[in-house]
Amino acid sequence: MIELLFVYGSLHRRGSAHRLMRGARLLGPALLRGYTLAVLEGYPAALPCRPQACCVVEGELYAVPAWLLPELDRYEGPLYERRMLTVEHGGGTARAWVYVARARAAWGPLMARWRGTERGKRPGEVLLGYSRR
Repeated sequence: MIELLFVYGSLHRRGSAHRLMRGARLLGPALLRGYTLAVLEGYPAALPCRPQACCVVEGELYAVPAWLLPELDRYEGPLYERRMLTVEHGGGTARAWVYVARARAAWGPLMARWRGTERGKRPGEVLLGYSRR
């Protein structure tokens, strides 16, 4: 069985944990409205935003084999929970799994772009990371 999964952080195609997405097929860019990103113990976390705010998280939509989801759950750990949410993709909407911050987690500042370099990489070689605003 195939499931839809929206990713915005380390599972993103240029993310540090994308290797875990084996068997997944990229469907393209997607948006998650009504959520914003914050720093959660150094990692990005999608949080619901205030109803009057106009928030959106940019990410990617994947078709993933159902057997992969429990493995990704273990990777995401206790700080995140997987929820079925509506995302925008290709001019329409779809229901997809999204990893969001658990309600009791301690959140840090809201984030800007996800960009950075990893220590030990060659000059000019860029990996994704998180910057705080």
